[in-house]
Order: sequence, then C-alpha cells, then structure tokens
Amino acid sequence: YMGPVYLCEISPTKIRGRVVTLNEILINVGVGTSYALGFLIPDEIIAKKPPTSFYSEHWWRFFFGVPILFATMRMLIQWTCVRIDTPIFLLLKQKRESAEKALSRIYRKEHQDVIMEETEQFAKCLLHEQKKYSLRIMITDPLLRKTLIICCGLALFQQLMGINAVLFYSSKLFRGSRLESTLLSTLSSVLTATACAITSLSVDRWGRKFYLYLGSTGLSILLVLMIVFYEQLIVLRASLLCFVFFYALTWGPVLWVVLSETLTETSTSLASVVNWFGAYISVQGLPILEHLALGQRGAYLSYLIFALLGGLFVHLNIKETKGLTKKEVLFTYASESERYSSIINETPSPATEALVP
Repeated sequence: YMGPVYLCEISPTKIRGRVVTLNEILINVGVGTSYALGFLIPDEIIAKKPPTSFYSEHWWRFFFGVPILFATMRMLIQWTCVRIDTPIFLLLKQKRESAEKALSRIYRKEHQDVIMEETEQFAKCLLHEQKKYSLRIMITDPLLRKTLIICCGLALFQQLMGINAVLFYSSKLFRGSRLESTLLSTLSSVLTATACAITSLSVDRWGRKFYLYLGSTGLSILLVLMIVFYEQLIVLRASLLCFVFFYALTWGPVLWVVLSETLTETSTSLASVVNWFGAYISVQGLPILEHLALGQRGAYLSYLIFALLGGLFVHLNIKETKGLTKKEVLFTYASESERYSSIINETPSPATEALVP
C-alpha cells in the first residue's frame, strides 16, 4: 500500500496515474520472475529421487537466497536514491524548507517552482481531508458510511471471484507436467502485466463502470467454459489464461482507481483490509471446495456465482466517477435528501456540507 502512495506523492499530476500503474505492472513482472524460477528446480526433486549433485541437494538455499538478494538491492536503492520523504508529507508537517530540498533532488531546477505550487495545493487538499474526513466521520456520517460500505463490498467481490486462488494454485490447476505448468504460470504473469498496461492507457476514456461490467461478463463466460470443458485440457488452459488476462484488464487495477477516487487514505486502508480478507477466503477455500463440492469444477462454480453477483453489485451500487473530483463523486452517491440536507439543517454533516456549491 505504501509504494503506490509514495509514487503518487512524488509524481507530477499529468503522469501520476501512469506512474502508479507502472508499480502494478512491475509487481506482475516480479511474480512472473518467481514463476520462472520453477524451471530451475532439479529433476530429481520433482521425481522424488535422491539428490545426485551439490545443486540438487542445496537448491532450496538458492531459492531462499534470491529474495534476500533483491531485498538487499531494494534497501541500498532506498538509502542512496530515495532517502527522502515526499514533499507533500514534509509540507503537511510544516517543513517547507525540507520540502524544497526534496523537490530539488527529484526535479530539475526549471520545473521546481511549478511543481512546488502544485504540491502545496495537493497538500492543502490532503490536510483538509484529514481534518474533515477522519475514519470516525467516515463511519458516523450516513453518506460517507454508504460510500465506505459500497467500496468495501467492491473490494470483497474482487477477491471472491477467485483470482488469487488461480494464481497460487496455477501449477495444479493447469494440470500438466512441471515444465508445462511453470511455462503457463509465467505466461499468465506476462498477460497480467500486458493487461494492466492496456488499462492504464484507456480507463480514462471508457470509464470505470464499463471496465467492471466488462470484467464481470468476461470472467463469468470464461468460468462457464472452465466448468463445461473441464475435461478438455486445451480449452481449460486457454480459459484460465484468459481469466487472468480479463481480471488484470478490469477488476484488478480498476478497483484501486475507484477506491482512490471515492475514499480518503484512511478508509482506503480499511477497504484494503477487506480485500486481503477476501483473498484469504479465496485461497484457503479452494482445497475445501474441491473436497466438499465437485472437485475443481465446484470451485469454478462458486467463483462464477460471485462474478455474477459482482456484476449485479456494480449495476446497483457503483456510480461512474470518470473525470470527477472527490466532491463531485460524493454528489453522485448522495440521495436527493442528502444533497440538500446541509441547506435545511443548521449543523450539516461533513459529507453533505461538501456538496453545497
């Protein structure tokens, strides 16, 4: 969660969306790299035979060493290249001089004045939101509570469609040899990164709700194919790859766009907790569903139900927020009485007060 926040706060407005989306793309590149390491597992281990070489005996040490290597590289980069707080954070702490020094390390001199003015405006908005839309207010105010519940529901549906279960158990679900399963898992990560790149270039044109509709429809069709043609391995594998691609094209990145446009940072954190809880249910539930239902088909059927319910949830609750400010987003979610209650009440709520022109 902190990575995208940091990138958002150091990026100019014009390229902020692309920079944050790039983080998602690179995460999937890392996931693909971890899948590709499966090619290096010794054949003796796969065949459950005694090791015949030093590598086949100690291969697991190498696999544990790779994360240590990348973690060390990341630590060195943080201490040498990005050993600074963001200018926005420093302005929020009333440290203007430190913020100017931070800007000088990030931007060229000819751009610093313009970026500083833009950063100050952004910091003022954040300070206003932190005072006005705390988590307590988000829970007690009727309108803000409604948007929080809707976004938490959207975050839960995103995971209950089964994407993390498909990724975590991909080698098993692809039902092939080690080489085939590793190759297909790596390919799924490549497709995911490609889909995120496509979405980053077109989500502001087609809108958020369109992509959520597209995702629910596409994922439902693919899950039906996975259930009906489960015995046909080629169709099953193709459907699984398309499932990962469609998710990364739609619900995967678009959820976080909707959350960032609708909620404050504090309430977005709460929605993230709900999202991870859904991921836990999805991953831990797959083996249970296989035993209680009809094997993997039973798991696919449950994901199909949640994909259809997710589409219905979007239709009934989600508003299009493309090109809207946070104040305008609140206005789209407010009922007629909520829009004008701040005019007729002496003590308006924070949400309805923000809707008054």
